Amino acid sequence: AHINVPAISVLIGFIPKEDFKSFQARGNDLKTVHKEMEPWLNLHDPMLVICHVSSSVEENPAHALEDIDTMMGGFLIGGFESSQSQKALFAEEVLGTGLSGFVFSQNVKVSAGVSQGCVPMGPPHEISKAGDHVIGFLDGKTPMDVFSQDLSRHAQKVLGYDPKEKLSQGLMSSDILNLIEGQTHIAFPVQESDQNDYLVRNILAIDPDTGMMAVSDMVEDGKKLLFVHRNDESLRTDLSAALVSLRQRVEKEQGAFTPKAAIYISCIARVHTNFGQGESLTGEMVLVREILGDLPLAGFYANGEIFNSRIYGYTGIVVLFL
Repeated sequence: AHINVPAISVLIGFIPKEDFKSFQARGNDLKTVHKEMEPWLNLHDPMLVICHVSSSVEENPAHALEDIDTMMGGFLIGGFESSQSQKALFAEEVLGTGLSGFVFSQNVKVSAGVSQGCVPMGPPHEISKAGDHVIGFLDGKTPMDVFSQDLSRHAQKVLGYDPKEKLSQGLMSSDILNLIEGQTHIAFPVQESDQNDYLVRNILAIDPDTGMMAVSDMVEDGKKLLFVHRNDESLRTDLSAALVSLRQRVEKEQGAFTPKAAIYISCIARVHTNFGQGESLTGEMVLVREILGDLPLAGFYANGEIFNSRIYGYTGIVVLFL
């Protein structure tokens, strides 16, 4: 894996030309995509859609994904561009903004999994909103109070004692520092998921006077919310579990685990954790290779990941070509 240096990731293989088709759109010109894809879609039932998306494709990129999902009908995965300078997408030609990708027919067998990378710090809480992005209350309490309770409960579970006791004495032990090292976020449980799935979003601000909290997504009255924690250990543990689960599922369905190739899409934020003590650029790939084997693999870092047509954050997504 490489970051902040010139690099290219290429996966070379053979798929019959009738079983896949590329697509691309400049800006949000999805009508052109539909026109070009319609003849192929009339003859094929899509299995997998891989999409690389510019964050400026629309004011709300989720709308573009909904349109692609409705148009294609396959299992939609991918990610948003994460370049720090010049940005480009391409399938048939280089694009400045928009989206591009490939759709594969049912004849191309695949299996996919997602690693959340975060662990819940407490139970779900019910939102009472104070604005489009502002949470006024959680379970009738201020978000700041609930967040403090969940953080304390999580710390006590991990450390085996209540850190408030040491903090009240002015003591900051190394295990407390290690626990809070990393990031805390909010997450919205996916209601229709049977995998305890959730969509992680950022905490933008907390008002110390009112206890209200602003988050990087629209909030709704009655919607559920979790507080989650992310660090090196949670990334490593969750990625390992997700890869083992994927391998076991393929072995059960196929009778053996012999994938031909893989694509791995990782959140750019996962790079900046202390993943593997000095292996921050390769730690994920080491785990992938240890669990899935030394198979041909390509991918990219994303500033927001797409899995099953939803926009995720801080995740790792793997697709196996079987």
